[in-house]
Amino acid sequence: LYLSQHFKITSMIDVSDGLVQDLTHLAAASGVSCCLDLDKVPVSKAALKLSRANRSKALKRACCDGEDFELLFTVSAAQKEELCKKWKRRFPDVPLHFIGKAVVRGKKRIRYYLNGKETAVFSAASGYRHFTS
Repeated sequence: LYLSQHFKITSMIDVSDGLVQDLTHLAAASGVSCCLDLDKVPVSKAALKLSRANRSKALKRACCDGEDFELLFTVSAAQKEELCKKWKRRFPDVPLHFIGKAVVRGKKRIRYYLNGKETAVFSAASGYRHFTS
């Protein structure tokens, strides 16, 4: 509620099926493509532990595992600085991460970047898939 009262949120989805899968849903529903900066995706200590400290495997967990219950949303670039300031004051113990941007729809729905270079690391089907066995 806070976000919608103070900012023009252009899209939002809860990340319960995995970041990659839910970002794909958000991009499709919005008619855009997204650039995901993998260097900015937060990786939990639990993901690192489960991946035996292998950063690449932990990053895949951070991007593809479900049940995280985070919010993924977009705002205009013009609102970024104000959002950061107000967020830190209002929610000092809740981190806010800028992990990418929405762009004009291209051939790829999601483009992944690692160390500043485009990379192909995940399929659109990565993440939790409902009603499959």
